[in-house]
Amino acid sequence: MRTWAGWWLLVAAGCGGDGASDDDLGVDGDADTDADADSDADADADADADADSDADTDTGPVDADEDGFGVDVDCNDADPSIFPGADEVCDGVDQDCDAEIDEGVLTAWYSDADHDGFGDAASAPLLSCQQPPDLIADGTDCDDTDPTVNPGEAPRCDGIDTVCSGASREEIIVPLDHADLQDALDAAVDGDLICVGPGTYRGNFDFGGKALLVRGVPGQTVLEGAGNGRVVTIDLANPADVELSGLIVQGGIHGTGAGVYARFARIVAEDVVLRDNLCVDEDCNGVGMYLTSSWPTLRDVEAYGNVGRSQIPYLSMQGGGIAVNASELVGERISVHDNLLDNPNGYSWGGGMYVATGTMDLVDVEALRNRVTADNGPSGGGFGASQTQGTIERILVEDNEQDGQHNVQTALVATGGVVTIRNALVVNNRSTAVYDTLGSALYHFTGDLTFENSTFADNHATAGRSTYGSSVAVLDNSSVTLLNTTFSGNTGSSTAYGAYYGQNATWDPTYSNLGDTGSFRGLPDPGTTYGNLRVADPLFTASWRLAAASPLVDAGDPSVRDTDGSTSDIGAFGGPGAW
Repeated sequence: MRTWAGWWLLVAAGCGGDGASDDDLGVDGDADTDADADSDADADADADADADSDADTDTGPVDADEDGFGVDVDCNDADPSIFPGADEVCDGVDQDCDAEIDEGVLTAWYSDADHDGFGDAASAPLLSCQQPPDLIADGTDCDDTDPTVNPGEAPRCDGIDTVCSGASREEIIVPLDHADLQDALDAAVDGDLICVGPGTYRGNFDFGGKALLVRGVPGQTVLEGAGNGRVVTIDLANPADVELSGLIVQGGIHGTGAGVYARFARIVAEDVVLRDNLCVDEDCNGVGMYLTSSWPTLRDVEAYGNVGRSQIPYLSMQGGGIAVNASELVGERISVHDNLLDNPNGYSWGGGMYVATGTMDLVDVEALRNRVTADNGPSGGGFGASQTQGTIERILVEDNEQDGQHNVQTALVATGGVVTIRNALVVNNRSTAVYDTLGSALYHFTGDLTFENSTFADNHATAGRSTYGSSVAVLDNSSVTLLNTTFSGNTGSSTAYGAYYGQNATWDPTYSNLGDTGSFRGLPDPGTTYGNLRVADPLFTASWRLAAASPLVDAGDPSVRDTDGSTSDIGAFGGPGAW
């Protein structure tokens, strides 16, 4: 900035050099119209063109940190992140120059006495930038004394505000809110939970296309059919979440899912019993439960006493207890027993359970004392799968029967697709045919089937004409792989076609016991190569385990270990996933 002395020097130089004659009337002699002695257009006495009286061209206060705010309003002109209107940061500094520190950005911290991850909504929060010990940022828990009550819980049948919704309770209670279950279904909206108390409720219950959760009291809540039609119908327009739990479903009469029918459902069925449902003179699909185009999870589901029956020619029956079609099935602890498909003039598959054209991931399945009859090809008296991909871990198939005229097959059948079954125990099943049977223990056609650590024992086929493979029959471009698996005591009424029969098929047994006596027809005899054995008597105990002296103990693939760390035993109770 120019000094006042410099300014006077400029004036003097101007007066002496512009040739004008100034007088005492205040008229200057320069060429502009203002009243000063310089030649610019402003009214101050300096020689620059701005409106202030100093000798430079600035127009406002100093802005040392160049944040757009001068020192007259910037509370820290040395820090460009601090200025009026700046975003406040939780750091103990006044960023926006309003004389308040960390306003609007402090975190509220709440106590969590029940340690459920949700803080006490009723407590006074502590405001701080840093998390104090034992406090959390959530403050939505309506009961901080109960870790099972918080906004992260699912509604349940307890009559309280479990999820902290603000309501007295979330569920619809039958018979408290509605005496009839169908009235509750009609009143509910998508996502509602309906809790059904102990007792028997009779009717044909339709979800009406809604995604609902229906829970009963296990062993005490019974849904009984009204004399005709399905007991439960879940038919959705679009995939949605559905639940059935704690229910006994009985007395339905229908061709498809007489007990429970579900379509387009992400359904969880847990603690559900399907019993005494009926299909008569129709194509029967899943008499106890039929699931199609769905994503079912079955947990602790039992199906028994369900019956499909007809004398009409050419009818088809699939899944006496449970049938699943075109779905992605996940299940554990499923029991199908004492179900019947009696169809002597038609076709029958899967007396206990049948899975088709989808995927499956099953653990702990039992199929006991189921029966199928058919004119041609009755199969899977216990369990059947077709065109399916997936796995079964631990399955017991025992005391099932399949009877018919022609091509009677075995109690456990998986055809088409790619299926791996581990720790299967297939014992004491019976096949009876007027003409021909196919394999008393194992039958397979098309697709790839693998058995690991499995036992096939004391299965029997009785044929009026021939048994193709008194133990094993593998047909029609199929492939069977066997690892740590044993066959013993399986018989057929005719040995003309050998104990192990194949046609346009391959098999690959390794570290397995092919102890059934008889020839190999169409399948190569591996002898004792690749770790295979030929032991007729594995020394089973009464529970089908191996006695300590059995030659199958520690005789499996050395790379596979039993749960005790030893080399795997051959059979259903060996390997890492054994019972």
